Amino acid sequence: MTKQETIDLLGKQLPGFYSVEQVIKMVNDIEEPEATAINPLTQFQIESLTKKIIDAVTDNAENVGDDCIDKDSAEFSINYDNRVELDCVGFDNGRIVDAVLDGIEDVIGEWFDKAFPESEEEVSEDKNS
Repeated sequence: MTKQETIDLLGKQLPGFYSVEQVIKMVNDIEEPEATAINPLTQFQIESLTKKIIDAVTDNAENVGDDCIDKDSAEFSINYDNRVELDCVGFDNGRIVDAVLDGIEDVIGEWFDKAFPESEEEVSEDKNS
């Protein structure tokens, strides 16, 4: 029910403890919250952010290196011509996930800080950079 519908309904009711005019004044005194403008992202912005995330994840995945290999879990066998073969090896999935998430968080944080600064100071700092 809207504010105006409430006032109209109260105008039709019989007076009670408060007069209809007093209730209408109280309803009129209610401050309605201001609508906050939501700035939807453009297709270009979404594509730009997506590309930056993909680049960051790729870079972080390439930089993980040997740290993500669980060398203690490696299993070997000797082949028919005395070649040593690696049968299986485990990976530290947590390290890989951390690297990916760190890249995503950093890119999104930086991107939104630049796209939607919280203060005028941040805008002027970005222009000076």
